[in-house]
Amino acid sequence: MQGVVVSVALSVMPGRRRTLEPSVVGRPALDERAPDIEEAGRCTHANIVSTVLDFEQLAFIERWRQRASRGVVIALDGTRGDIVVTMRAGELGERLDLRGKDATGAIRKARLAIGDRITMAIEYSARDVGAGSGASVTGDLVAPGAVVEGTVSATGEITVVDCGAALLVKGETLPAAVGDVVRFTIADEGRAYLIPTR
Repeated sequence: MQGVVVSVALSVMPGRRRTLEPSVVGRPALDERAPDIEEAGRCTHANIVSTVLDFEQLAFIERWRQRASRGVVIALDGTRGDIVVTMRAGELGERLDLRGKDATGAIRKARLAIGDRITMAIEYSARDVGAGSGASVTGDLVAPGAVVEGTVSATGEITVVDCGAALLVKGETLPAAVGDVVRFTIADEGRAYLIPTR
């Protein structure tokens, strides 16, 4: 059945004004309550299109986008408020799990599911810093209380430690020089920044 185009003309009697219903006046063309995410390709979860982040969060994401780890979501825990995500980094055959707390709300908004492949930068804090002798993570899980050993590859506001994955550690908690082999304990839950990909 072919569509039929019907022209409609609205006439207004002289001296009379036509008013719109209050429910119509001021309504945006796009519902402001609609989530700012969209389905991409054949993925079963939503990819981030835009997220309201503060300046420091945006700066962190842009600065460490190239150092972020890519892996598969293996655990999601939202029972204590903020979502804590665990990602298995690396390719098949390797096993190093990185855990962190959603720092921006992007993980919740993205509706991640177990098995999703993501790119994520996690900022950790260190304590009990000393000299190391290799590259390892106790229990193969970077989480509070884990002991990490690795080689420092970059320093500054963020210190990068290579221990099977590039760990991003607050520089003020891990004073070291490039090339140092260090040993430290993860002080608390990491701050996880989901890196938007298109």
